[in-house]
Amino acid sequence: MSQVYAGILALSRSPALFGSGGFRDDIDGRFESLTGHAAVAVAALRRQGRAAEAQEFVAVMFEDLDAALRELGVGDHSIARRARSLGERFSGRALAYGKALQGTSAGGLEVTLARNIAESHELAPNSLRVLAKRLTSLNEALGRADLSEWPKRLAELARTDVNS
Repeated sequence: MSQVYAGILALSRSPALFGSGGFRDDIDGRFESLTGHAAVAVAALRRQGRAAEAQEFVAVMFEDLDAALRELGVGDHSIARRARSLGERFSGRALAYGKALQGTSAGGLEVTLARNIAESHELAPNSLRVLAKRLTSLNEALGRADLSEWPKRLAELARTDVNS
């Protein structure tokens, strides 16, 4: 799952998602971008009947988030509270995004993204549309691939992202 997580993390850090009209390039903006991409992976794993792998993916992600918080100097006393808050935010969003991804268009996901993140991050409407299309495409790519192919697919998507 570490390779899958690394691929999702790389996609979530695309420069195209940050800056003018996109996410702020700070811990909250990066978390929201990661959450959207990770929610797609978790939903795809669950649809493939891979609940254990979905749980493992989330565990790997939160181990990485814990390490990142520690690198930023968040103290031991604050880590548990901050991790719980991030966990609650991720769980709620992953559930909402997973339901929206069951639809056939990016429009439902765009509405869900707006409800969950747009106001607090002041994303431009076009950024929401782009993110919804991006996550819908990722959902389709992972849904068509066997789990063993995911690292390769994610690497291809990241290369395409850099070259576009």
